[in-house]
Amino acid sequence: MMSSVRNLSMLVQENNLLEIKKIIRKLKEESRGYLRHEDEIIIASAVRDAILSNKTDIVRGIMEEKLYIADRRVPVENKKYSEEKPLIYFAAKSKSLPMVKILVEAEASVKKEGSEGNGTNDEGIRTAVITGAMDIVEFLLQQGALANGIVDTSEHYEEIEKETYLGIAANNQDHEIAKDLLKYGANIENTIALHNERFRDRLKRTHDKQSEMKAYQLSTQFLLDYAMGINFNSHDYNNLDFLRDINIAGFNFLGLSLDGKPITKETLRSLKLIGADQAITTLDELKQMRSSHRKTVIQENLETAYENQGKFVKNGIVNLVSIGDAIKANDKDAVDARLKAGVSPNLKCKLGLRSIFYDTDDTLPILLAVLVGNMDIIKLLVEHPDFNGTTLTHRQIQSRNLQLCFLKSFSQFFLLTLSFQCHEAWSIMENLWVAV
Repeated sequence: MMSSVRNLSMLVQENNLLEIKKIIRKLKEESRGYLRHEDEIIIASAVRDAILSNKTDIVRGIMEEKLYIADRRVPVENKKYSEEKPLIYFAAKSKSLPMVKILVEAEASVKKEGSEGNGTNDEGIRTAVITGAMDIVEFLLQQGALANGIVDTSEHYEEIEKETYLGIAANNQDHEIAKDLLKYGANIENTIALHNERFRDRLKRTHDKQSEMKAYQLSTQFLLDYAMGINFNSHDYNNLDFLRDINIAGFNFLGLSLDGKPITKETLRSLKLIGADQAITTLDELKQMRSSHRKTVIQENLETAYENQGKFVKNGIVNLVSIGDAIKANDKDAVDARLKAGVSPNLKCKLGLRSIFYDTDDTLPILLAVLVGNMDIIKLLVEHPDFNGTTLTHRQIQSRNLQLCFLKSFSQFFLLTLSFQCHEAWSIMENLWVAV
């Protein structure tokens, strides 16, 4: 006599795949392919048990039946009011890459694109990051999982604590996962901001403030070792306030900048940060650092940054400021270094909501250079073989800030329009003249 669907969990423990398949096929036949919700839950729970028991053949065998239950949420425990999770959560928590692959092949979601009601979730990569399952993190990123996810780290319902995946990797000092997340686009600026917010909230509640500060100090040091090329602006980061209250001795600042200028010892001293004199701000100081895994990480990250941004070192200070921030800082040499490294003169500069072009977050380097009023930088851009004047749009011409600059710097705009490689060069000048 054939067993009932309710015997599936027992059959999983007995490793009886043949009987399991018979039950499932009988159910499919009776329901004409549309299983009852209750039966789906029972079958998915059996898959959960097989995952937790590391019974790969059982999981593969059930998923081959095309039941479309890969995203079905089941109780974490066999209790009436237990929290429910999708199957990929159990595979990731078990650190089983083979199980994760089986579920992804069965169309388990790897990223959250809508509401839970749409059946999509990012539980797989989130759980893999938390548990430190590097191979699963890498695989899910390759399958399209997003690197910029958020984890709720609250320990109690009344608390609100959030951390990015990269922040979790920093807390765990997990270099391999951090590298994978950054490779797939993890945003280190957002991570630092949220990491600091979480730390400040926890510091208000904890009794052991010293331990909390020590943990934050280590994780923030970890993040800055991967932050080469990041520019902190005073407005958003309140003069590096995220470093306040901790000792930054030994922290790496090579390749980091504040308001478009490389961070130096003088910068850190002026902000009255603890341990500023022992921070690493020059290549000589990095060279003097004792050999360690951390030193190797910093050196490797610097080399990667050089490949992307170009190597520009002055008095041992590494300048990795982006082309947009270099223009804002009136740093011709840094702009030249970026262009020689292959950065496009037409690359849109992300300047955020406080862009001097109030009608767009994307500002062209040439427009930024004109507004800054630096003729040498303008010349560098327009004489570059890849410069394309046709990227100046009608909307940008109508910008009031651009019109005001035109009135102040007619000669610069004359040079600008002469450089445009299009038949509308003179009409741009005429439109600006009419607009103002």
